[in-house]
Amino acid sequence: MSTIMQNYLHQVQKNLGYRATWEPHRPMKVGTYGKIHQGIFSAYGHIDDLNIVHTVDKLKTSNQLTYKSEVKGSYTLKAKGEINPLFQKISTDEAGLLIIFKKDNSIVFKIQDITYFTLQNKAEIAEKLDKLSLVNQWDASYLIITETLQSEKTSILLSKKKNSEVEIKYENGDNPGVLNIANIDFFGEIIRSKGMSLQFTTNSDSTPLFKLSRLKVAVLVPEKNRMVQEKPMPTLVEVLFDVDEMKND
Repeated sequence: MSTIMQNYLHQVQKNLGYRATWEPHRPMKVGTYGKIHQGIFSAYGHIDDLNIVHTVDKLKTSNQLTYKSEVKGSYTLKAKGEINPLFQKISTDEAGLLIIFKKDNSIVFKIQDITYFTLQNKAEIAEKLDKLSLVNQWDASYLIITETLQSEKTSILLSKKKNSEVEIKYENGDNPGVLNIANIDFFGEIIRSKGMSLQFTTNSDSTPLFKLSRLKVAVLVPEKNRMVQEKPMPTLVEVLFDVDEMKND
């Protein structure tokens, strides 16, 4: 599972610019802090517990993010009333999608109707965390969630091996737009799969993407010939996914 998870976390960060939640249904909240253990973020607490006042910006959109790692994968669509012997579980009077992954460790990722939650007043928070670190109330290795993406519709499919298959049934298959190959809808009901390592499809809120930051204190060096004292400047710096995180205890 570690190879599958590592591949998923790495590809999502590289192509979408966010960390992927593992497993995808785990709730993630801005302001939560903790550490990475074998690639997975483990929550230790929330900055509310430290009496740190913070604000979170919320932006609700109709945006969608899609990533398919395998362009050569086979996607077969079937409308209601159409006969296609490739479908084993979807009947003639049902609409569906058949995906066949040509490679192992392939990924299909799609989220829709995204709400962005972003931590504000980061400079003030960094200063307070820095003061707490001086009295051993903040561990320098702690990471803090500074942004999350909440999705109303989430579909994540990970193939375990070559020629894995998934059949997805749609409730609405009369509208040709739903079955447009240029805009594949993965949000139906998964009714058959073979050779898959993870299948996650939901029409309820989930938080599949997030960002982590770490407290960093940089020293501002005065310009030459100026009699200004050096001043430490705490800040929150984003921490990207690194495969070495998989090795942590």
